[in-house]
Amino acid sequence: EHEAQHAAQLQHVGRLQVLSHVDQRLPATVTANAQLTGINPNASGGQWVNVVVPGQGEQGDATVRVWLPPSYLKNPDKAYPVIMAFAGVPGSPVGFEQPLHTGEDLAKAVSEGKIRDSIIVAPNVFPRDRDTECMDVEGTSIETWVTQKVVPWVKANLRAEGDPGAWATYGYSAGGWCANMFTIRHPELFRTTLSMSGYYSPTFREGEAPAGAEAYDLGAIASRTQPPVRIWNYSGTGDGKFRTSFDKFAPQVKAPTSLTSVEVAGSSHRWPVWEEAQMQGLEWLGKTVPAFSPASA
Repeated sequence: EHEAQHAAQLQHVGRLQVLSHVDQRLPATVTANAQLTGINPNASGGQWVNVVVPGQGEQGDATVRVWLPPSYLKNPDKAYPVIMAFAGVPGSPVGFEQPLHTGEDLAKAVSEGKIRDSIIVAPNVFPRDRDTECMDVEGTSIETWVTQKVVPWVKANLRAEGDPGAWATYGYSAGGWCANMFTIRHPELFRTTLSMSGYYSPTFREGEAPAGAEAYDLGAIASRTQPPVRIWNYSGTGDGKFRTSFDKFAPQVKAPTSLTSVEVAGSSHRWPVWEEAQMQGLEWLGKTVPAFSPASA
């Protein structure tokens, strides 16, 4: 029922605004943009490029991995929806390249008509494997960096759609928490989250939580603010405290917030499980969210 209500509310917005934004200040060709280096103009498939977006903090590294889909260099007037991807900790955005092969899976789903071509943006939110929980902690202001630096950088330097309905978050493990947190706390920027083995309140080690961490209970936020977002949650019956976090969160979801839950037996906290779940999530995104539908391309 929640899915039907939510779809009715967003369908009109998604179909009208999905092609609403291409920054006219962009250089005529992507290779002429000094902010983007290392691009292979002759690449036949999609490609990952590394960029630096300042403002993460003195203990950060400010690096972002960007996947440009196969069609990006061939269609200079085309705008794309964005998937903001968050790795777990320990780990880095390189996990989306190997072993997850997220860009290749996305390209495959596009070729099969299951989702619209999209840009993937994977900021390093755990610099030097520091468990920031994607929050502003001493020396590293991750939440502020992502929302006030990375998102504007993407809109200014890539042909990204401007409507929040065309922006999704995606992550696994601690990155699943980040995906959930950014979408639920910042629906003005993101309207959909794909969370694999994620959780719904921060899990700092004892004594490391910053002041105000208790305000990041996503169940309480969702119940109070009822953000107009979609959540796709993938978890296992054996996921321990992470599954407990989801079970506490789920009953607090109210329309227009939409929750889709996919459950597997045992633990979902494994690379082979995530590799399989990833394609399911991408297909769900293309089927459920108008801005990511192949019909909106």
